[in-house]
Amino acid sequence: MATRTPTVAGTYTLSGTTADTVTFQQAWDAVEIDATDASNDVYVRWDGTAAVSAAAENDKINAGNAKTFRRWIGPDQSFSVVANGDTYTVAGVNP
Repeated sequence: MATRTPTVAGTYTLSGTTADTVTFQQAWDAVEIDATDASNDVYVRWDGTAAVSAAAENDKINAGNAKTFRRWIGPDQSFSVVANGDTYTVAGVNP
């Protein structure tokens, strides 16, 4: 599991089906996850547990799409992202 700590945004490549942990360095009102370069669906879990592909507790971003999640993320809160070796981009957003 790789640990990612973007300030505002970052683009990362997953290692197989191993989940990444993302922790922003500042608070954001929303998080955008861009999977437009992904060939597989991307899954996100917000409760500190590692995301697992297609698990019921995850939010799904369809491959080739982006999605904004309207949820506050503080600088000490992590979330998990998983797919199958795909590239994804995360960005903090204050709408």
